[in-house]
Amino acid sequence: MKASSIAVRIMFIVDSMMAGCEEGSNRSFGPTI
Repeated sequence: MKASSIAVRIMFIVDSMMAGCEEGSNRSFGPTI
């Protein structure tokens, strides 16, 4: 496994968590994969 894929996976999890807590996910890192 590459570190980049792991980082992307962590980012996706954090983004989904923030989206659940916050109203909009527009202020996240960027477009979700």
